[in-house]
Amino acid sequence: MAGVADQQDVAAGGVVTLGLDMDLGHQGAGGVQEQQFAGAGAGGHRLGHAVRREHHRAVVRAFVQFLDEDRAHGLQPLDHVAVVHDLVAHVDRPSARALRLGERLLQVARIALGMDALRTGAYDAALQNLDLPDSSELDTLLLGQLSAWADAGKGDAGAAIRRLDEISGPPWFAIFNLYQKGLIFMQAGQPDEARRVLKVLLDDRASVQTSPDAYLAAVEALARLEMQAGNKDAAEEALAYGLQVAPTYDPILFLERQLDAGEAVTPTVQTPQQGASEVLYTLGQAINRGDGRDVALLYFQLADAVSETTSDKLVTALAGVVADVRSSQATLSTAEADHEPH
Repeated sequence: MAGVADQQDVAAGGVVTLGLDMDLGHQGAGGVQEQQFAGAGAGGHRLGHAVRREHHRAVVRAFVQFLDEDRAHGLQPLDHVAVVHDLVAHVDRPSARALRLGERLLQVARIALGMDALRTGAYDAALQNLDLPDSSELDTLLLGQLSAWADAGKGDAGAAIRRLDEISGPPWFAIFNLYQKGLIFMQAGQPDEARRVLKVLLDDRASVQTSPDAYLAAVEALARLEMQAGNKDAAEEALAYGLQVAPTYDPILFLERQLDAGEAVTPTVQTPQQGASEVLYTLGQAINRGDGRDVALLYFQLADAVSETTSDKLVTALAGVVADVRSSQATLSTAEADHEPH
């Protein structure tokens, strides 16, 4: 399997790879356009750019092949030395470069085991496997947020919030951490704290430029919180934040219709598994707006695998990336056919 393929690649639990030398910190300075929110594959806002891409595709390919062959349903306890040996064997040309990949793949395998522990509610095991040295800014953010949800799973929301506060990184970390704080407070039954941090996020309009998807996710989360509490005016105020930056964004418009009709809504997350899924989905969307479509697809797949439910927005994200991949493949095939001698 080379790179990202077709629908068989999006089966729940089938593929995992994380933190593959992506850099979300380089962003454009232009304004946010409405059409950028039309679908998961929209590419108008280039938030992130991949770095050192000459090797992350090999990591993806090797880990996908390993999991396809050695795991049918769920991650099993693995011998880490055997993992690295088998993964490196899948790299096209074993070499010093392959050995370096092996070290990275060992870390990826540990993260995968941590994610499976999160999925099954083994939160101590999740924390142990996610306790890894950071090799990139994305690793720092990802591992910290996933570990925070493991803390929340143990019933210690205070530890989860402290862990998020201790994540050290560039300014663009803020929007992602504030969003996760709001969700953790909600899941822990602390709505006033959730309101406080989500309003801080929404009042920072510049954060839209960092991650429009995280910003709009925070709008939805706060609106749902207020709708559940019966605070119609506060819910309308929350939705207004989103409508100001994306007036035609369907999820916000749908929530607005539900509010007007007095319909009941569910919270954005109800379990630590859904929280971990939201971490992967939000970061996957940021990566997808850059040059990491194949890695974004894998984040979305793992987001689907770790949660007991699949959200509509995750289905849309998966479908959007797969459609983009197929479109690119079709374009490439057409170009190759045009260059064939007749």
